[in-house]
Amino acid sequence: MDTEFQAEKARLSLPPDANWPADAEKLGPHDQYGLGYGTSQADAFWYCAWSADWLKARGGSPGEAGKALATLMTIRGLELYKVGDDPGTQKLTDDELRAAKAGDPSLLARDVAANC
Repeated sequence: MDTEFQAEKARLSLPPDANWPADAEKLGPHDQYGLGYGTSQADAFWYCAWSADWLKARGGSPGEAGKALATLMTIRGLELYKVGDDPGTQKLTDDELRAAKAGDPSLLARDVAANC
């Protein structure tokens, strides 16, 4: 699982003020993880980091906010969205991004507060 996490971490970039955790979040010392869990953990951390970055930047720098939002839109190509999320969660993500693109931060802010 950590191998997947490290590989996905190497593939993705974070906003300038965000830092990756050293390892994937572990549930317990004897737990077993399904294929893709480490990748999805990295994808989720990435989504949280860029969501927080967009929320912070939207009140200040339009360029930074635009970059953060454009980066967030690429979630649809990541394993978390394509494989890990069920259709209902995909719809929630799509709704968050649609609202953010329209300038409404409420859905992303709620997600960040609940999950990040």
